[in-house]
Amino acid sequence: MIEERYALVQTIAREAGKLALSHLQALKENRFPIEVKGPQDFVTKADRDVETFIRDALKAAFPLDGLLGEEHGLQPGESGFTWVIDPIDGTANYIRDLDQWAVSIGLISKERIEAAVIYDPARDDLYRACAGKGAYLNDQRLSPAKTCAPADPLLIVGRSKRKPFETYLKTLSFLDAQNIEYRRFGSAALGLAQVASGLADGYFEADLNPWDCMAGLLIIAEMDGSIIAGKTIYKSLVNEPICAVHPYMEKTMTDLLESEFWAQ
Repeated sequence: MIEERYALVQTIAREAGKLALSHLQALKENRFPIEVKGPQDFVTKADRDVETFIRDALKAAFPLDGLLGEEHGLQPGESGFTWVIDPIDGTANYIRDLDQWAVSIGLISKERIEAAVIYDPARDDLYRACAGKGAYLNDQRLSPAKTCAPADPLLIVGRSKRKPFETYLKTLSFLDAQNIEYRRFGSAALGLAQVASGLADGYFEADLNPWDCMAGLLIIAEMDGSIIAGKTIYKSLVNEPICAVHPYMEKTMTDLLESEFWAQ
């Protein structure tokens, strides 16, 4: 049951990525309008088309499953499974033709995140995981999370305007005091995937949507990473702080989350 869904969603994610790439050329040529949904969240015709493609494909195969997507909201199901979809995570990068964006799809039940795929069309890389069966990049199993600190640790930091800017600056100051490098790339899904593949040592964002991180959290968990914040987002399905790291960073990031300034 899970295996069938897991196999199909890999194909769907790749096809969705191809559709996004085909729309990208049209975006460059100004044939699709760009709208502003809020101070930070961009939505384009490509977002809606790609999510509709994913939803239609999943609904055709598993008509009783629920669907939660960034663009179309929640459609409850009856099977006990819900797909959590971000058609293009990193839209601000996408519309500028920066290569930090991805298609992210997670499958949840009441008990856990069951399966996950993150497809990076720019590099044709598919990150994937099924609960209890390990995490993979394409056909290669991802190495276990690092337990020893590297000489130059690197944390990917997301920025949400739903948290005060001063808190973000204090977070960076905290990391600097711990000699931890930081980067902001603009796609939580791809950032989490890059943590899983060892390109970075952790991902942190103070306020994140469930569709941005659902798939990435399982992928990191399945390569024995530490989920410090966001463990129950599959239950709440509302914005939460998200922190997923290689184990050696667990204490440092726990200290950050427990700091007085961050809780403000």
